[in-house]
Amino acid sequence: MAAAAPNPEDSARNGGSSSSSSTAGTPSAIAGDGDTEEAEDFTSASHCSELSRRQNEQRKQGLFCDVTLAFSSGAASGNVQSCEYSAHRSVLAAATDYFTPLLGGQFSESVSGRVEMKEWSSELGPDPETVESVIQYMYTGEIRVSTCNVHEVLELADRFLLVQLKDFCGEFLKKKLSLTNCVAVHSLAHMYTLDQLALRAADMIRRNFHKVIQDDEFYTLPFHLVRDWLSDAEITVDSEEVLFEAVVKWVQKSGDDRGRYFEELFRLLRLPQIKPTYLTRVVKAESLVAANEACLRLVSEAVEGHAIRFENLKSADMEFWSSHMASFQPRFGQNMDVIMVVGGVSEGGDYLSECVGYFIYEDRWVNLPHIHNHLDGHAIAATESHVYVAGSMEPGFAKTVERYNPNRNTWEQVSNLTTRKHSFGLTCIKDILYSIGGHGNFSPGFKDVSVYEPEPDKWHNLESAPKILRDVKAVSVEDRYVYVTARTPVDTDNEDGLKTVTTRYDTESRQWQDVDSLPLIDNYCVFQMAVATTNFYHTASCCPKSYDVRDETARQKISARISDDILESLPPEVTSVEGAAICHFDEDVFVIGGWKNSDDVDKQYRKEAYRYCAERKRWMLLPPMPQPRCRATACHVRIPYRFLYGCQRYPMPQNLARQRDRMQQMQQLHRRTLTLRRQLQSQIDHLTSLKTATIAALSNTSVCMRDPQGVQEILHGMQKAGLDTIQVISDFDMTLTRFAHNGKRCPTSHNILDNSQLISDECKAKLKDLLDTYYPIEIDSSKTIEEKLPLMVEWWTKAHALIVQQKIRKDQLALAVQESDAMLRDGYQRFFDCLHRHGVPLLIFSAGLGDILEEVIRQAAVFHPNVKVFSNYMDFDKTGVMTAFKGELIHIYNKREGALLNTGHFQDLRTRPNVVLLGDSLGDLTMADGVQDVESILKIGFLNDKVDERKQSYLNSYDIVLIKDETMDVPNGILDFLVADK
Repeated sequence: MAAAAPNPEDSARNGGSSSSSSTAGTPSAIAGDGDTEEAEDFTSASHCSELSRRQNEQRKQGLFCDVTLAFSSGAASGNVQSCEYSAHRSVLAAATDYFTPLLGGQFSESVSGRVEMKEWSSELGPDPETVESVIQYMYTGEIRVSTCNVHEVLELADRFLLVQLKDFCGEFLKKKLSLTNCVAVHSLAHMYTLDQLALRAADMIRRNFHKVIQDDEFYTLPFHLVRDWLSDAEITVDSEEVLFEAVVKWVQKSGDDRGRYFEELFRLLRLPQIKPTYLTRVVKAESLVAANEACLRLVSEAVEGHAIRFENLKSADMEFWSSHMASFQPRFGQNMDVIMVVGGVSEGGDYLSECVGYFIYEDRWVNLPHIHNHLDGHAIAATESHVYVAGSMEPGFAKTVERYNPNRNTWEQVSNLTTRKHSFGLTCIKDILYSIGGHGNFSPGFKDVSVYEPEPDKWHNLESAPKILRDVKAVSVEDRYVYVTARTPVDTDNEDGLKTVTTRYDTESRQWQDVDSLPLIDNYCVFQMAVATTNFYHTASCCPKSYDVRDETARQKISARISDDILESLPPEVTSVEGAAICHFDEDVFVIGGWKNSDDVDKQYRKEAYRYCAERKRWMLLPPMPQPRCRATACHVRIPYRFLYGCQRYPMPQNLARQRDRMQQMQQLHRRTLTLRRQLQSQIDHLTSLKTATIAALSNTSVCMRDPQGVQEILHGMQKAGLDTIQVISDFDMTLTRFAHNGKRCPTSHNILDNSQLISDECKAKLKDLLDTYYPIEIDSSKTIEEKLPLMVEWWTKAHALIVQQKIRKDQLALAVQESDAMLRDGYQRFFDCLHRHGVPLLIFSAGLGDILEEVIRQAAVFHPNVKVFSNYMDFDKTGVMTAFKGELIHIYNKREGALLNTGHFQDLRTRPNVVLLGDSLGDLTMADGVQDVESILKIGFLNDKVDERKQSYLNSYDIVLIKDETMDVPNGILDFLVADK
């Protein structure tokens, strides 16, 4: 027996020490008596994974295996094949409860160590690679699931009770669920009790049933699933006729005896929803129906039901009617034809977010969900799956794009347009939206062509059209060519300066070609061409239409001679409205809403809707809309009956509800002060009527006004707003300066330099040649602005280059002005001094020479601090010699751009939203485009020559036109009126 180890303390007391060999490894060697024991846990993160990996390697090599898994297949055909896999029963029993009792209990497999696997969903059994991957999963917890093997992995996971793997397969199939595989996935989900997957797949099938029945896989379904789907009132179908054809096809598809199921499936059809002609000519003639007395009886009852419903409902057998009510009602999922009306403005100028639809089957209007924006002058287009609306006259919503999903009855916003605009064309080509042209609130129009791709949800721009296109209407053919009718600005004396054009756009080559008309393919195109020159058409919205015809055929139907027979039964007052919505349904045409008068004060908003029935060849008045609206859009869309049944109500979107609440609060505040304001206003009106009765200068014979009352209203509004809200914007040459004196033309700022000694005779001759070449083009009313613009830029660029070559000295300009015949208009000093005295800014935009015109004003002693000039300025070197012109060229057609480039200056004047504008050309009308939040503009135009040719276009554009008036009497009279009692 070994001796006891000595006590360390005793050894110490005895002055000795024990040997290291006698104390090593003893607990007391680590911690002394009475000390607290210290410990740490150790876990190897890689140990378990490494263990499972090595066990799996041993399985593959057949080491230490004690069970065999035998997978056999082909029993039904007699060609039995087997594949065996070795494994460890301890691992399998730990991996799943399937093997625990099988290998550890009283079953024969626990003794024999062999497990037979039979009866698989496919005759060939599971793929060996898939079996290997599932066995490996039981060892390592890792597996790769793909769309190719998920079915077999799911089957093995279900057989072996691998719950987590089975759930993973269910989630994997959810992610991969699509229209092409939803039927197969739904069958798998039912087979393996994956309830959530089954619900998801069923929902997709239900919402797309009309597409699912076009797939051959549907016709492989067993009877009980087909029966379940036909019993489902929520399935989305285009018509019961389509379902009848699907039932017949399913019965005839297989060699099995499916005929015995036909009657039961036939009873699930809602025969009263099938047209009587189809019932008698097609259904009754089908051999499966003709051979079955019960089916024939159902057809006869359906035909009788049609007679009761449409001919004499009051005398109907009510017991029969009530017993068949469900069959007379469409399925909740049946797609119904609806004319959808979106956006617009109603009485009082209120924007309408509520959408409504004319339910064709029931001849009534239904409510549809609200849009999220204020839409007015927007465009609409329907694709196979959505309805898109885009743009608006309302600036805050002018770039927004929303789309409506009929299957879900919801609106959602998508990527914005690249430009704020309205009155443009929107059409769909090969599932891509094309936006063409349009109009902006401060723009003469756009040439833009941009496309929207739904999948990346992005817009991008293409090459522009060759001309401005606004008030665009479009149809397409061959899913490639877009035929467009639009208006484009022209420099003519037309009433509004716009010309109607028709052109064809090739979306592949991106080439444009003018044509005589839209192709007169059907009533929709014929109707548009019959009204193409009317204001009714210019102000209306037209949804696009796509024709499945060859472009060669379409081009043969283009004609300059348009018949108006389609208008014969349409009440004449319909084509006198403005802002109507026009759309189509098959061969029928719809005209909806609008307003009667263009007078903003007395607009008669309309509820009326008309339909041209192609079958009857006449127009019919439809039930009125729930509320009047104009500048809306409309299109045909198919919406499931579940969203049309009964009386639907939809809440206003939160953003618009908040805006409405704020408006109501403002209105309440307004009402509280209204009485006091009326009393004060009455007194003010009495006093102002005494002092503002007339402006004498407006009675001059040189003054013409299209709307004198409108001019008075603008002036009274400006006077009430006060001088501190007013700014004056003016052209210079022939506006502030005289056009002629004593029968001789007065020089412009360019002429002052051209006629001076600073320009050589050779240069003068070249400038004269340029004038003779380009000036006739400038005043040619037959050419459009787009045609003139590059030539004008070419003219002024060449002229400026010649001037630069003259090496003009800065100190010589004053003498050139002094020796010239330049003259400001009579009364100029009173005009400039009045503005200066009252602190009213005067902004001068000129396509002339800034250095020269400033010198003219300076020598007239009226260059006050309130005067600001935007023009073409010379650039001089250190010695005072001209070397170039500064900045971008400003010319008659880009003063708007000059205004917009100086928005910083307008920002400083943002508290002056009332503008008096003076000009002598139509191009001058854009000078105020940089002014923010304009309240009113009074436009005064000096018509200096070619009066008979230009008078009407000036009257259409300017509020006051001064004909050959060389004075500032009218502007001074207006200033006197505005500053009265100030």
